[in-house]
Parts: sequence; structure tokens; C-alpha cells
Amino acid sequence: KKLVGPHIMRCSALVWALVPCDAVQVQVPYGLAAVHASNSSFTRKCDHYKTCENVFGAMEAWRYAYNNARKALAFATKKTHEHIHVREELRQLGRALHEFHLHPNRHAFEEVSSAGRILFDHYHDVLTGENATIDVEESAGIGVDFREQSANIPFKGGNAKDQFVTLSNGVKMPLVGFGTWELTGQKCYETVRWALGIGYRKLDTAQVFGNEKILGKAIKDAGLKRKDLFISTKLSNFWEHSDEAYARQHFEEQLEALGTDYIDLYMLHAPSKDPAKLKLGWSTIEALYKEGKVKAIGVSNYSPEQLKQLFDIATIKPQVLQNKFSVYHPGEHDIKDTSILQYAKEHKIHVVAYSVGNAWPYFLDPLEDPHVLAVAERVKRTPYQVLQRHALQMGVSTLTRSSVRERALENKKLFDFKLSNVEMQLLNGLITLSTSVDETVFGPKFCADIYKLGGQPRAQRAEL
Repeated sequence: KKLVGPHIMRCSALVWALVPCDAVQVQVPYGLAAVHASNSSFTRKCDHYKTCENVFGAMEAWRYAYNNARKALAFATKKTHEHIHVREELRQLGRALHEFHLHPNRHAFEEVSSAGRILFDHYHDVLTGENATIDVEESAGIGVDFREQSANIPFKGGNAKDQFVTLSNGVKMPLVGFGTWELTGQKCYETVRWALGIGYRKLDTAQVFGNEKILGKAIKDAGLKRKDLFISTKLSNFWEHSDEAYARQHFEEQLEALGTDYIDLYMLHAPSKDPAKLKLGWSTIEALYKEGKVKAIGVSNYSPEQLKQLFDIATIKPQVLQNKFSVYHPGEHDIKDTSILQYAKEHKIHVVAYSVGNAWPYFLDPLEDPHVLAVAERVKRTPYQVLQRHALQMGVSTLTRSSVRERALENKKLFDFKLSNVEMQLLNGLITLSTSVDETVFGPKFCADIYKLGGQPRAQRAEL
């Protein structure tokens, strides 16, 4: 269904009492989003506990389906017998979700799956029959408590290779980079050569990717000056190293494979539960930084708690945190009431976002989400461009990772448009639809209740 764009209401005595003067009326596809979440192949694989590979991913999808469905029903103008049945089935699903929130066990999981499947297999036509219209205030910021407005990102044109962020130590890093996860062999070589040819100047890899030597050859054959490139890689298996000398050996092998004598950004690829191994890995990176062999240092896949552990043993704090980022998980897997973006900002750590358009490791696919598609329609851009631009305006830099060249080309057109405060609120509010348990438990606290879900702040998730 084609979704009509927002209409700005003009001030008058009649509307002033109803909505603020700068309110924008926006059609919201609650019903389509509910059915989309319930009907994904990932969600259907989790209809039964034994076949579900990610229980909490399934519950997130069902929360998203439920919250969208109850808003779709609230805005429905038709009042048929089917609507009455939907309301009752929604109550059943809401009770089951609340029970799982309190007691995450197999029985509660099966209750949610059963109630959800009955509701959406039988009544999806009722839920998708109408679109809702909500009022969003342009002056209300972008919908998060740690950033009043979007980051100051160019939007009147410009090449992606000319856009940089300055890290806390003064190093300039491209805002948009090219990731190489899962790229190997000749395909990796050809893709990287092509990416460099169209203007990408930041390449991201890792020891465990097994493609550093191929990247080195692609870089050499491209004939670019080393100073014009920004190479980031990672120490992936530092927990296996017995001492610093062994870790350094691996670093030297990485330099040789990449065909360079320094690395622009060197990171620990993942946290270690062993404090001694963590200290070994980070002290090695600190030493390389002091020697000038790496220009900036960072970590990847770290939570705020893991960053605190790192700070306890570090003499130099990381300048970069590279984490999974999506509209449902902006920077961390386990959503807290304080955003990791705020925590990183307080410690002068710049966040790099990867897999912005990827559902992994959960179930909700942002590229196919009707809410994202609606915003893309309004701004006349692709869903991928919208998600990348959203991340940039949240103050993080991004990596694109795709062997599909059209996707990589989309990233070259991120600096000639801008998402409005209204569109940023709509996107930032999606996390409340996936995190809030029901009408009684709202989360996370750092997001505004743009979709008027109501409820009290949620408690932290219990373990299954």
C-alpha cells in the first residue's frame, strides 16, 4: 500500500487546542508492521521452542507485532464482530508476553507463540485494513534524551570520501567505510577493488575474517597512496595468546598481509571474561599505539559493563567502539534504559555502526519494516539510505558490507538529503515497539513515547 506523506497543520485557534503549532500529521502503518513481524520466516521457525535458535529474538518480534497490532486496533474506525475477536486475542497475547517478561521459561514461550499465531493467522486482514494518523511535533527533537538534535552531517551534496569525523586523539576517520565480513577469495578482491574505484577510502577487516592478504593485494593493485586510505582491523583471538610477544607476532603478520607498516585503527574484536587475557590484549594494543604503529585504538562488540571493566585496567581509553547498530538495537544487543551512545559520548568514544540494515542476530528486518518503508517513501530514498542516514544523524559513523554493488552505491548518496526531526522520531521510536512488553511496561527510558504506548518503565530482562 502506498503511504501518503505527512501534512503540516497550519496554526489556527481551532487546531491550537488540539495539537501544537508545529505538529505534523503522519500516516503510520501499524497493522502492516504487526503482520510483517509475525510472519517473518525467522518468527515462524520459532513457533515451537525446540526449533527456535533465538528465544529472545522471537519474543522481541512478538512484542513488536503485539504493540503494533494494539495500536492498529485502537485507530480502527470499523467495529465488526471480527474486531471484537481480535481485541480478545490481543489480550491473550499481551498476558502471555507479560508472563514471559516475569518468568522467561519454555511454558511461557509456548504460550506467546500459540497466542500470537492464532491472532495473526486468523485476523491479519482486520489489522491491515486501515492506517493510523498520528501527530508528531517537529520541535520535540529527535526522540532520545541524550541528543536534542541530529548530528551536524552535510546534506546539500558532497562525496562520501570527503566526510570525516575527528576522534578524541585528533585522528580523522571517514564517516562511511566499507566492511569485508564474509568476503573471501576472488569475490573479496573484486569487490574491494570496485569499492576503492567508486570512492570508498576506509576498509574494515579483522584477523578472524581471513581476508587481510586479499585486501592487501586489492589495495596494492588499486595504486592509491597509503595516506589516502584508512585501514581498520582487529586482534580477534587475543584470549589464545600466552604473552605480548605472541600477540605482537600476529600483529606483524597482519601488517605484512595488508602490505602496510601501520594500521589506522586497531581494535580488540570481542571482550574476554578473563581479566588477565583482557589486560594482555589491551596492553598490547596500547604499546603499539605508543610506538606509532597504530594511529587510533578501539574495541568491538562491547557493552557498557564490559567497557567499565576495560577502563579499570587501561592506561589509554579506546577512541572507537564498533558495535552492531539498528533501529531496534542502536549500539547494543541487550537494551538498557541508558543508551550506550550516551555512555560512549560521556567517555569521548566515537561509535562505528555495522550491520545497520541487517536483522542479525535477531528477527526484525529493518529493510522490510513497513515503518522504515514509509519514511523512505516520504523522503524519496531507499530504505538502506534511510537507515544509514539515521545512524549518521545519531552521531555514529557507518560501515556498509555488501557484495551487491547497488547497495554500496547507495552509500555514496547519503550527504545530499536529511531526515527531519519528525522522521528521526518515527525511527527512534521503533525500539519502544520492540522493547515495551505491553501497555503496562514501557521501555527504554531514553526514548520518547512517540507512539503513545504508555506504561511504567520496564525492569531489566531476566535470564531464560
